[in-house]
Amino acid sequence: MTLKKGAPANQLSLLDGDFFFAIPKKPDAANDFRDLDYEVARALGDILCEAPLDRKELAAKVSAVLDRHISIHMLANYSSPAAEDHRLPFSVALALDVVLQKPAMLDFYAKRLGGIALMGEDALLAELGLLEKQEMKLRARKKLVQTLLKNGK
Repeated sequence: MTLKKGAPANQLSLLDGDFFFAIPKKPDAANDFRDLDYEVARALGDILCEAPLDRKELAAKVSAVLDRHISIHMLANYSSPAAEDHRLPFSVALALDVVLQKPAMLDFYAKRLGGIALMGEDALLAELGLLEKQEMKLRARKKLVQTLLKNGK
């Protein structure tokens, strides 16, 4: 991974530079969460707008997943930054991810904490990369021990 010339410092280029992703910023302090309710509502609004289902279908499917009623009005209130008395329950956020078959809300939460959400093959590829890194460190340590044994130390 390399930084692409002219790219923001938190954007990495993989291989030929065709694929970019921004490294999420780890929160520095409690102040970073001051507007979190507003950000959650905005993120949900964006997700609802991009959803392949209309809100009525989405509400019905979320209701089925949670085995309790979620109305289109509840989704509208959860996604409205102005509706301060209506906060998105985490269970509804996860149910939305299940219904939409993508970790949209989970990814939002992970990015706010300085991480990313990886699913399926992406998670396995990340694990493989971690194992390969550990393997390289073990080989280097093994070589050091072999050198020490060879030199009689």
